Amino acid sequence: MELSDYQYEALATSQWAQKREKAVLIGLLGLSGEVGSLLTEYKKRLRDGEGHQAYKDRMAEELGDVLWYVAEVASCLRLDLSEVAVSNLQKVRDRWGDPAATDAPFLFATDFYDDTFPEDQRIPRRFRIRIEELDGTSPPRILLSRRGKPCGNELTDNSYDDDGYRFHDAFHLAYATILRWSPVTRKLLGCKRRSQPKIDEVQDGGRAIVIEEGIAAFVFDYARRHR
Repeated sequence: MELSDYQYEALATSQWAQKREKAVLIGLLGLSGEVGSLLTEYKKRLRDGEGHQAYKDRMAEELGDVLWYVAEVASCLRLDLSEVAVSNLQKVRDRWGDPAATDAPFLFATDFYDDTFPEDQRIPRRFRIRIEELDGTSPPRILLSRRGKPCGNELTDNSYDDDGYRFHDAFHLAYATILRWSPVTRKLLGCKRRSQPKIDEVQDGGRAIVIEEGIAAFVFDYARRHR
């Protein structure tokens, strides 16, 4: 069955199809409740293990109820569920890459953007970084090192407050690990793609680094404000 066909059939069973504003609220509340029912079934599975013999059937039933409420909300908003599904898959592919094109784990990016470059111009596929807070420094300072050699300069919070921003290079290392993109990490590890000057300038250069630092500052401040 196509999603749009399911949506049409589900709409025929709606009690509030003619009162869209109320139907949206009922649909959203119902969706929340059915997600709770899903969690309840999973809780029973954790508690009872194989003793919860109806687990798969119950999960299928609850997922069906979730799907019905999703269709209800989509219909009330005059959205085509098939188009919503296609748009969602495209968004996910744009963010993480197409999982069908690689054997890599789905949640990881699939391209380091440097496979054709010399080895010393590639982000290492495995590496270990030591993040060390230096003793007796005021303001507090940290230093990143790899194999006993510093990676960049000593960092402070660059702030009147001790807010821990000196540790923010962890964000850049995470970008390199998960997104396989990080001009800052390339600079820290000395693996900028200098053999192609235009790529070195545009993709690994100052402007790209400033953009990445801006992202890190935004993420850090969001995390700080939300504790």
